[in-house]
Amino acid sequence: MPDGTQPVFIRVSRCQEVIGIHRSTIYRWAKQGLITIHKRGRISLIRLADIDELMSEGAK
Repeated sequence: MPDGTQPVFIRVSRCQEVIGIHRSTIYRWAKQGLITIHKRGRISLIRLADIDELMSEGAK
C-alpha cells in the first residue's frame, strides 16, 4: 500500500504472496470454521485480522 498501511481484506488467491499461507490452507480453515471467506461477486476475500487472531491463538 502506498501509505504503508496494511489492507483490511486480501484476495484468497494472493494469500501466499502477501502473508505466506497457501490458498488451500485458507479454504481448509474456512471449512473447519476457523475463518470466514467473504465473497464479492467472483472474488473471495479474507480479513487479515481473522488470520492475525488465528495465528495468535495458535501461539498460546
